[in-house]
Amino acid sequence: MAERSFRGGGRHRGGRGRGSFRGGRGGRGNVPWHRQEGYNDAVASSVDEADVGIRSFVSDVKGFNGLVKQRFSDFIVREVPIERTPIARLTELELPVQPKKNRSVHTMLYDAIESYLGISCEKSTSWKAKKENTNGEKASSEMQGIFDVLTKRLVEKFVANGQEGQLFAMKKDIKDFAAKIAECVGEEDAELLKSFLDQLVAAKSDEEKHDLVFYFQPIHVRELRTTIHTIIREYGRLVVADTTADTSGQNTVIRLRPTLKKGKRKDMDDRGSRRDSNWPHNRPDYVKFVLYKKNKETVDAMQHIGKILRLNDKLFSYAGTKDKRGLTTQWVTGYRISRETIATINQSKQYQKNYDQYPFLVGNFSYVKEPLTLGDLYGNQFGIVIRNIPNEITDQEISNAVNSWVTHGFVNYFGLQRFGTKSIPSHIVGRAFLRKDFKLVADLILGPKEGDASKIKEARVHFQQYKDVEAALRMFPPFLVAENAVLDGFSRFGIESYERAVRNIPVKLRMIYTHAYQSYVWNEAASYRLSHYSSTKPVVGDMVLRGAIEVDPEAEVEETKDENPAKKRRRIMESDIIFITEDNINEYSIEDVVLPVHGYTTYLPKNTVASIYERCTSQDGVDFKSLRRDQAPEFNLPGSYRNIIRKPEGARHEVKRYNDETIPLMQSEVDIMLNRPPVPSIPDGAYRAICLEFILRIDMTNIFCTDFNVESSSYATMAIRELLKQNSSIHVQLQLNDQAKPKSIPIGRPGFSLGKN
Repeated sequence: MAERSFRGGGRHRGGRGRGSFRGGRGGRGNVPWHRQEGYNDAVASSVDEADVGIRSFVSDVKGFNGLVKQRFSDFIVREVPIERTPIARLTELELPVQPKKNRSVHTMLYDAIESYLGISCEKSTSWKAKKENTNGEKASSEMQGIFDVLTKRLVEKFVANGQEGQLFAMKKDIKDFAAKIAECVGEEDAELLKSFLDQLVAAKSDEEKHDLVFYFQPIHVRELRTTIHTIIREYGRLVVADTTADTSGQNTVIRLRPTLKKGKRKDMDDRGSRRDSNWPHNRPDYVKFVLYKKNKETVDAMQHIGKILRLNDKLFSYAGTKDKRGLTTQWVTGYRISRETIATINQSKQYQKNYDQYPFLVGNFSYVKEPLTLGDLYGNQFGIVIRNIPNEITDQEISNAVNSWVTHGFVNYFGLQRFGTKSIPSHIVGRAFLRKDFKLVADLILGPKEGDASKIKEARVHFQQYKDVEAALRMFPPFLVAENAVLDGFSRFGIESYERAVRNIPVKLRMIYTHAYQSYVWNEAASYRLSHYSSTKPVVGDMVLRGAIEVDPEAEVEETKDENPAKKRRRIMESDIIFITEDNINEYSIEDVVLPVHGYTTYLPKNTVASIYERCTSQDGVDFKSLRRDQAPEFNLPGSYRNIIRKPEGARHEVKRYNDETIPLMQSEVDIMLNRPPVPSIPDGAYRAICLEFILRIDMTNIFCTDFNVESSSYATMAIRELLKQNSSIHVQLQLNDQAKPKSIPIGRPGFSLGKN
């Protein structure tokens, strides 16, 4: 029922004042303090492949050296939808319509009277005043006064009519709202809701309606709750809805509170905003468009776009995230946002329509009924330039290597980016998490690391020596999220409160650590499997899955907070798994073989590969099954399954010679859109590069796993590693980059780690 809920003055944790302190540190010009000297001398680094289990190759065909991602324009990614067409391409760049300047009522009145009388009211005087200039000035002044009075009255009338119209529209919405609710929960509750909404309309200020609140009666049928939420989004522009406990604290109910003109509610549902009431009824709810971005992560791009459009970025959804370092295009959907609004992204005074400089562009708009969700894609099309191919490698040898790569595929390893860019890889921190050794977690995060910038190294050493939390908080730059979170936890809970400090790290980052450990174990298992058994066919004890895993409403599912039952995540059961035996071994290929991404629901192969997983409990001290009872998100690791071998699709390559290393060798979306011709190969060019294009599909068997976007994805860097037979570690790329004329480094062979020979 409707009632006033007077909130107490509970404890509110505000900022710690670090922002004002840091803001006062100043710096040179507009450069932030954490971007100045001592913070920008870090050395790029990554762990070595062998340290994270990457050791094997599928074939022993000769590889060669090459520079990968030397420039961000050398890495192009285009999303491939489930239907496989159309691939996300920016072919139609929509520019925003320039709005016309609104003329004032005063100006329009002048124009109307001028037109009616056939004279210029501002420049002419009355016919009597023409005889004497002074009288003309007096007449003009009187005319100006008349215009001012008329204008004021017209504006007052316009405002009054507008307010009356708004009130009429609100009352109609309330009537329709109550009628729809009555169909769901009955007339009595609908009347109470109408009374509550009438109070909101009658309230003249935010203060009067701030504490008004309405609780629905407990509704135990999920479909009915979903229907009510839909009705609220369509008609409830005066309120924001959420789910909370009722006044007794015993039942979970839907709560309505007023939207405020000046105040803010963190839990406000943007879909209930004013723009919903203006959305055309015959238009689908979602706008779909292509997002083209340059050297920017998808999440960052969407947050930036949300700020530009002054919209919550949660209104947007997409099928998968794309790499930062590269040129990428993907489909995005937005809830009840017009294409004209989103097209304003393409208008920037800063870049003056120099589209090569834009960090992102949008186009190819359409309206659709359903939003995109994670996994709504077949895969990704990659365009990769591999530069500085050694002169001793012939074009024929390149073709042979590409053909072998397409035929045999590559080991579907989790790539090095999965394990971070620090000397202490993410899976080491994840292992400490899974052991629940929170002191070790804190020490690993805060301790000195190879390659750190000098000021950051100084901050780490200082904290190690003196344990001065406040000093460390002032010294650590804000982009070290985990470090600052742990230190903030120490500041709030005490220097010995390791668990509480570590749990102060953002949830998604904690999950990255534990998922990295799962990835490490999978990599180790894959290397063992390929070095001890065949790399071209299944063996007895291997595991395969029974085709695509469909949603089964009766099957065990991973619970989510989402009201939509279709978004529950399906677990793979034992009945979905087939173990290879002597009888069925000829029915499957190496591409069918999967290995578990270890978790508390996964099953193990029935051969010696299982020993790698058993080592987790014995050697690493990680017991996944014991984590089932822990409710912390980083321990929610049911696991999934991942194909051991993957093959590129639709692969084609071209060898190009060039002289200028700064020229992009593949066409970007902007190049194609502006009809720029491809960069030709120079016959006697000083350098050679391979322009390679291929598709990697996602693993549809994992579409309902808890870490879908990670566990189902194949890494393009691992695909290229197989082609080149070259270590993908950063130090190898840096070494090659420093060589004017790269020389061949030792070529690895299956079962051995490059760089560790």
